[in-house]
Amino acid sequence: MYFKKFPKINYNFITGKENANYTDVEMLDLFRRVAFTEETLNNLSNFEEYTVKEGEKVEDVSQLFYGTPNYWWLVLLSNNITDLENEWAKDPYEIDRLFTTFLNGNSYHLLDYLDAKKGDLLIKRDSVPASTNADVTVGIDISNYGIVDDYDPLLRKIDVKLSGGTLSENDEVYLFRKGVTGSVVPVDGFGKSGCYRPYFAADSCLAITGPESNDAHTHWGTLCATMGSTFGIIRKKTTINDSIKEFKYQDSETSPYAAVVDGGPSGDFFSYDSLCGLTGTILYKYIIGESIGEISTVSVRESFLKLADENRKIKLLSPSLLSVLDSEINILLGGLVPRGTTKLIEIR
Repeated sequence: MYFKKFPKINYNFITGKENANYTDVEMLDLFRRVAFTEETLNNLSNFEEYTVKEGEKVEDVSQLFYGTPNYWWLVLLSNNITDLENEWAKDPYEIDRLFTTFLNGNSYHLLDYLDAKKGDLLIKRDSVPASTNADVTVGIDISNYGIVDDYDPLLRKIDVKLSGGTLSENDEVYLFRKGVTGSVVPVDGFGKSGCYRPYFAADSCLAITGPESNDAHTHWGTLCATMGSTFGIIRKKTTINDSIKEFKYQDSETSPYAAVVDGGPSGDFFSYDSLCGLTGTILYKYIIGESIGEISTVSVRESFLKLADENRKIKLLSPSLLSVLDSEINILLGGLVPRGTTKLIEIR
């Protein structure tokens, strides 16, 4: 019904393998698009609200509301849905399959700001005492690894879906990437300059080149990578489903780099460097397991379920306006409109 409204054009095809022959084939000109004006969409008198029931498809809603499944495109158009797979309401089975299949894996937080990319290898650092005199042999433990599926630099979070063995909190890890020649090379960035803010609101950094003994910064001894470090330390591990999506305070999203003051957020101390000196910030406290006061966390699972619930609430053009809509679209699609142009449907 929708595509029949598109005009037809003669498309010139090349036929023949050796001697090129040309032939015209009549085809629908799909390089056109229509959309409602903002004014039309915001005029509540044009639409009726509807909640998609469990298992209902877009054709089912069209049948129920307009008496025919052929207005499936109008249901999508009225709600600016262009990606049916991700924007249409999902039933419980689809949601469960998403959690258990596509979001199955673990998230790892490191304090470092890394150049991690999809496909990188996160491999456990293997430190084995070579003798009783505390000499240490360092290598990699290839039996414990993870393939980076996603990296969120804002939250310092690496998502891993494919893995072998076990990566745990406090494990030392290397990051490797396949090079242009096919070889695997280490990714640097751990400890970058080895210069960190001594406290979260500082506007300058102090360099550390070895274990820190200053009583005011005792956390540096275990949390900060020294200058030239080639490995990092997993500070927090969760499942991807339970990993952090955002922080909220009084129902409003708040910056992970705000300080926790009197139980709430204050300021924004964002930094591209390691978090080890940003001890008062929400993200730092969350990663190392300290209290973040009255600030709440929203997990990936919770965020998705909220979005899935919102997707159930749609609006549908009033059936009384169908004739006006059809007439408008016929004019817009059938007129002398340049290909690739979006024409706006206006219903007053």
